[in-house]
Amino acid sequence: MKATEDLFVLIKSLTKSEKRHFKLFSGLQTGKKKYLQLFDVILAQEKYDEPAIIKQMKAEKLTINFSVAKAYLFESILNSLEIFHSNKSIDAQIRKQISHIKILTARNQYAASRKLVARAKKTAEEFDLFSYAIELSVIEESIIMNQHELSYLEKTREQRYLDENNLINKLKNFQEYRKLAAWLMVRGEKLGRARSRNLMKMGDEKINHNLLTNPSNALSDRALISYYFQNGTHRHFKNDNSGSLKHFMALKHFIEKKPQYRQIYFYTYLYTLNNILSVGAGILKFKKTLEVLSALKNLKHHFPVVNANIQLRYYSQLSQNFISYKRYAEAVNSAAEIEKWLEQNRRHKLNTLHEISLQINLMIIYFMASKYKLCLQHINYVLNNELQDIAYDKYGFVRLLNLLVHFELGNFDLLPGVAQSAYRYFYKHNRLYKFENLILNFIQNKVPIMHTLNDRIDAFKNLKKEFKKIARDPMEKLAVEYFDFVFWLDSKIQNKPISEFIRKKHP
Repeated sequence: MKATEDLFVLIKSLTKSEKRHFKLFSGLQTGKKKYLQLFDVILAQEKYDEPAIIKQMKAEKLTINFSVAKAYLFESILNSLEIFHSNKSIDAQIRKQISHIKILTARNQYAASRKLVARAKKTAEEFDLFSYAIELSVIEESIIMNQHELSYLEKTREQRYLDENNLINKLKNFQEYRKLAAWLMVRGEKLGRARSRNLMKMGDEKINHNLLTNPSNALSDRALISYYFQNGTHRHFKNDNSGSLKHFMALKHFIEKKPQYRQIYFYTYLYTLNNILSVGAGILKFKKTLEVLSALKNLKHHFPVVNANIQLRYYSQLSQNFISYKRYAEAVNSAAEIEKWLEQNRRHKLNTLHEISLQINLMIIYFMASKYKLCLQHINYVLNNELQDIAYDKYGFVRLLNLLVHFELGNFDLLPGVAQSAYRYFYKHNRLYKFENLILNFIQNKVPIMHTLNDRIDAFKNLKKEFKKIARDPMEKLAVEYFDFVFWLDSKIQNKPISEFIRKKHP
């Protein structure tokens, strides 16, 4: 997104209530408020068009200092939003209280300000907002000094510094979990699940494993939440889905114990529900996955763009679980609804990585339904929107599926080039494992010499034997966790469309 579009995106993200509040907030200001006209002009646009705005606002003489007018409007909207949402989160309430404390202190109203300090400190410590708690302790000491309460200052000094050190230690402990979280996220998003023992060990020296060994190492609820989450993440990378699920389920129950935690740790709770569905596919009973899916679908935020991304995760997990539990008829039935939703919600800033995951699920659904042209449309969409240095396993799978789709469509003249492109991708990103080599070798060397139906059936029988050999290695089996590769092989051996083969196996 261009910097010049920031104002446009901000205005378009406003809810009806936020727009109404901005107009009321602006109404309290003095002057002509020409920036409100600029607000209305930008709001009316479907796509940001700065020359059209300048032309329309020429008579208002805003165009002389147009960049200043945009900056002023941008800041005015942010000020309005700050006031509008001032009581919607714990940390916003504490920031507001700190502001009030400073106002009272400046007017020498020390007794009133100390009452507010005590109230704000209690809230900050209850919800592990360490930085605020430390800041409030410093403010409190300053107020006591201004009151010249020397005996009280002397009496409480040691205890106050002990309390502050305790907060600092908790903050440092949480910082260690944050460092771990950042590393695990980078490794997970770039590499996906480990497909080799070397990859399993990669970067382990950067991980403070003591943080993951025992929940007692977490010195606060905030750190404990991170302990469960990072343990779940780390075990998923190591292909220990049962261990991963255990930690994510524990985290879900921990957050649900306190009603406020769902608000304070909203995104952690969202990611936890999402991860339970990801790692629990095939482990949980399908009825349990429906319960978690329902919790995910009904999760609500006050920002529409966040709600859109929650629904994106819901549809991604819904389709993935239909595939994992081989409920293909339901998967096909859901595809039209998902496609319609995607089209209607592209105006929101959807998370690209999660949209890619959903697109991959749609590819698999259409492939299993023998709708290869629709499958190819989604493959092309994903490959044309490839993210840099991220999700190698997902893009690798898409490239393999691309080969199978072109084979099914009879695009034999395109297959060599598509295979060569896939080879370069796997080689560049060190993802050329046994399974990838098996498919590439089959497409490049076996397909060209399959002249008769018997040739074809024999070739697929041999491919299935080779696949079964390498699938004994759990690392290689991960290559086809996205869809049932054996189904496709069996459909080829029996010379039937995969959709017909699936209907007989899973009516």
